[in-house]
Amino acid sequence: MKRILNNERNTFTIEYYGMKLDFEFFTKSFILEELKKFENDNIISSVKPIKIPNKKCPFTKLINYYNSEQKDKRYFFAYIKFFEFNGKEYGLVGGKTNYIYRDINFDKDSDTIARTFLRNKKYEWSREIVIVNCKEENFKNKWEADKQVRFLERFLQRKFNLLDS
Repeated sequence: MKRILNNERNTFTIEYYGMKLDFEFFTKSFILEELKKFENDNIISSVKPIKIPNKKCPFTKLINYYNSEQKDKRYFFAYIKFFEFNGKEYGLVGGKTNYIYRDINFDKDSDTIARTFLRNKKYEWSREIVIVNCKEENFKNKWEADKQVRFLERFLQRKFNLLDS
C-alpha cells in the first residue's frame, strides 16, 4: 500500500508572503479512487468529473449534468480543482458552489494561496473538476443544504490536503 501511495502523491513547496511550507498533494486518479469508495459506502451520493471550457461561456457539460441527473434533488455541490505537473494532475482546491449560479473560477489573479502557488511556479489549472454530491441533500431547506455541502467541502479539504477556493 505504501509503495502505491508514493506514486499517488507529491510534495510541493508553497511560498506565501515570505513563508515557505511543504504541502503533500494527491493525484486525481488517487482522489477519484478514494471518492468512489465513499460513494460505494454511501457516504456521498455521486462523483462526476466535468470538463470546464477554457473560454468564458456557459458550462454546458455541468448544466447538462444538472438537468439530467441532479435537478430537483440538489442545489449545492462540493468540487475539487486540480493543477498539472509533469503529466499528472494533482488536487489543489476544495470548494463549494451551486448548480444554478456557479462561481468556479480559473484565473490566477486573486491573492489566494492556491493561485499564488500556481503563479509562482508557472503551473496551470487542469480544466476538469470533480463534482462531489452529498448523500441526501435537504433540497427544500437551502440553509441546511448549504451547511451540509460546506461540511463536505471541509471534509474533502482535510482528507486530500486541499486549499480553500
